[in-house]
Amino acid sequence: MKLLFSILAITSLVIPQPPPYANPMDLTAYDIPVIANFENNTPRDYVPDLVNVPGTYFYLEQETLDAYLQLMDAARAAGHKYLRLQSAYRSFDTQHTLHERKVNAYKSTYGDKAREMAARVVARPGQSEHQLGNTVDIANGSLTRSFGDTSAGKWLADNAHTYGFILRYPDNTTHITGVIYEPWHFRYVGCDIARIIYDNGWTLEEFVQYANAEKEKSDSAA
Repeated sequence: MKLLFSILAITSLVIPQPPPYANPMDLTAYDIPVIANFENNTPRDYVPDLVNVPGTYFYLEQETLDAYLQLMDAARAAGHKYLRLQSAYRSFDTQHTLHERKVNAYKSTYGDKAREMAARVVARPGQSEHQLGNTVDIANGSLTRSFGDTSAGKWLADNAHTYGFILRYPDNTTHITGVIYEPWHFRYVGCDIARIIYDNGWTLEEFVQYANAEKEKSDSAA
């Protein structure tokens, strides 16, 4: 089954005006990555073409797996031998179970807002990138904010783009992504787009919006 997405339409998230590009580029030259968030849902019956991650119970798309293995080889060569894959592909039903578990855990604290607050930590089913098969959670222990302050977390944030991954939910971007800072969550988008996003300090939402805007300008000028 081929996954088709329409152009991203931001309604509740806040996308600022783009900063000057770090490097001259033509964003119209790139395919827009599929995006899964509050406003772009993955169909319940969508299942990507998956392969097993060697030595684990996890699955990824082949291209993402190849890039992940290269990233982990580089991390080990840099001395970060305890980094491990914590999560990869998840089905709609698995995501539903995880989300409901978080909602129930939040009810005593947030009451009627439990579901809204839970979605910032565990995406609703259909809105998680893990359902795309191109997303990994990597850490050397538990998935906590403090991982971003470790040498391994800093190395991943600074080097993952070389292998086609972006830090999907950077610090201080919840107003754009709708998700809390997750220093362990990396999304594969390919080396070219990952470099652009890294060089400019963008989120994926920003890249998609700016690229779509440039494509519209290009189409209208044609």
